[in-house]
Amino acid sequence: MAPSVFISHGSPMHALQPGPAGEAWKALGDRLQRPKAIVIASAHWETNLPMLTGSDKPQTVHDFYNFPEPLYRLRYPAPGSPEAAKRAQALLKDAGFTAGIDGCRGLDHGAWSPLLYMYPQADIPVVQISIQPDLGPRHHVNVGRALRPLARENILIVGSGDTAIEIALRVDGSERRLTVDAAIEALGLPMTFEHCIEVTKPGGVISNVGYHGEAGM
Repeated sequence: MAPSVFISHGSPMHALQPGPAGEAWKALGDRLQRPKAIVIASAHWETNLPMLTGSDKPQTVHDFYNFPEPLYRLRYPAPGSPEAAKRAQALLKDAGFTAGIDGCRGLDHGAWSPLLYMYPQADIPVVQISIQPDLGPRHHVNVGRALRPLARENILIVGSGDTAIEIALRVDGSERRLTVDAAIEALGLPMTFEHCIEVTKPGGVISNVGYHGEAGM
């Protein structure tokens, strides 16, 4: 059974100058059992209803501006998985969600930046799922519940971005037990580190890697 993982991906510059963040991402990839596929939620893809990438060859999306030119040359050529996208869509529909598949959408930096170091061979199929900030935390907890069977199929579920932490913290105590097995904090801020402690299961793993190579706490 694959775990659920939260990654604070920090600045896009981590993809070019990974520093301790890249080391932590690599260590996490080495530690985890190789998954059949990855479903990753990035804070940088917001939609009105849950959407999944359906391309078998998703493009690398450079969704940032005014960064060094070499950063825009980076590519993460992992295959997509239309089958995993359809399976996730079916699970969501069974749980009462209206969910769609976008056959043109690629992977934004919230997805490909950490995966570039977790799985540098880019040979594991990746499906990205969008978030719906206007629908609130309970909605996203229920999305996670609906997708839980994917873990039993050895599909790794990843949350990437500070939004996922905030969602977990804003729900009540009964929902807060739906936490992650591992978290990487890449901003080096007391608040985000405390959030990671809150959302990580007892016995789970937290890596505090700082920001742009600077020491964390």
